[in-house]
Amino acid sequence: MLKSHQSTLKGVMNMDRDNFLNNVQRILPGASEQAVITWVEDAEECVQQEQYAYFKELPHDEAVSAWLDTLYATFFVTKLKSGQDAAEKMVMLSLEGMCMFPWELKRAADALGEGKTPRQIWELHEEGKLESDEGFLSQADIFWAMLERANELNGHDLDAAADWVKGQLIEAGPDTALAFHTIIHGYEHLSRKYGLWTAAVIMNDGCSDSSFDYFRPWLMYQGRATFMTALKDPDSLADVEPYNGCRFETLSYVGDYAYEQLTGTSAYDAADAYEAACHLDELLSRGIEYGEGIEYPYEWDEVQAYLPRLCAKYLTAEDLEFNMQDGEMWNHDLPDIQALRHETEPRYEADRMSFEEVVVFNNKVLFSVFRIDTDTIPKGLHLYEVRFSEEGDCGPCQISRSAECNFYGSIISSRPITLNAEGYRNIDSDKDWKRTNVAKDINSYLKDAQRERKKGHER
Repeated sequence: MLKSHQSTLKGVMNMDRDNFLNNVQRILPGASEQAVITWVEDAEECVQQEQYAYFKELPHDEAVSAWLDTLYATFFVTKLKSGQDAAEKMVMLSLEGMCMFPWELKRAADALGEGKTPRQIWELHEEGKLESDEGFLSQADIFWAMLERANELNGHDLDAAADWVKGQLIEAGPDTALAFHTIIHGYEHLSRKYGLWTAAVIMNDGCSDSSFDYFRPWLMYQGRATFMTALKDPDSLADVEPYNGCRFETLSYVGDYAYEQLTGTSAYDAADAYEAACHLDELLSRGIEYGEGIEYPYEWDEVQAYLPRLCAKYLTAEDLEFNMQDGEMWNHDLPDIQALRHETEPRYEADRMSFEEVVVFNNKVLFSVFRIDTDTIPKGLHLYEVRFSEEGDCGPCQISRSAECNFYGSIISSRPITLNAEGYRNIDSDKDWKRTNVAKDINSYLKDAQRERKKGHER
């Protein structure tokens, strides 16, 4: 057995010489031990010359480990994408004096796969033709490459995909199985966002806590680009075709299954699992760009503005109306829901919204149920927020510059609205507020207001 059962994430993160030798020979048994040792020696030489992986200066031993981490990831990803033979030949290049940088190794592997000789590889290196934008790879790149390959081979057969991933992890050994387990749970934690959850509700006609837990691995299986784009813009999921109920529960546990088969111990009980998960959250989050409003628990009267494409694809106007009348999407009695709706409520850009024209105090204004970004209001227009009454029909009852509580909506007016000394003005919803059901954007409203001003000057 190549590795004892006392595996931790340090086996494939912050590798030492023994970890590197063990893990590389496990995934690429056709590469000689001397070839692998030569890569270790090259990593040590790079650090001595102050050439650092990720261009980050570290103490000597940590810097060598960083090189070994990224080399292992490069070898593994090459195996997944170009095949074991090409990856083994790439490792063997070290015996020809060709220890290249990680961003050159991908094209070197491609050239080896095309039958190029080591001499021809070196000529390509000298001509600068092996440069690529791959950069420094990590365990996260192994994770995504493994899912990409699983999808290519198995498609919508999720049982087969899970079996394939498990087989790869067993072959790679307990260190890599533990890393996969910790990374997928890290991404699950980082993607537990209400904006994404709202998208899952729409795609699946509902989504419970457990269903959302299984939705996120399914989303990861669709690929890195799809997953990252969904966190930036959940409405992009309108381009993803659902299948299997958008659930892939087994993927969440496959790292644990492999690790336990290899070691007899659950990955959840690994000695450094919690510490590693906290560390990984920081590392994995660097590749994520969250979109505005991703933290916010949207209600049915808000989803169409936030997720217009998903709503158009999965919901009819009747569906939306039914859901709004049927009840709330979230339990507003929960303190975290209350806090998030207060603290993370998004503000929208006025020029990208559709409004309803409403008559307030005999003045035509634009109304939206959403908060609006003040910086996007054109010069000459005035932004106010409206509170709702806690009595009767919960209609509009007060206008002010900012409604911190009981927020009913926003209005944009071409004329300033006179407020009292306390900064508000009460509304009689029967006399002062008249809906027209006329949709209008801000540019049209601004043009109408300018025409009215011009007529006033002419008179």
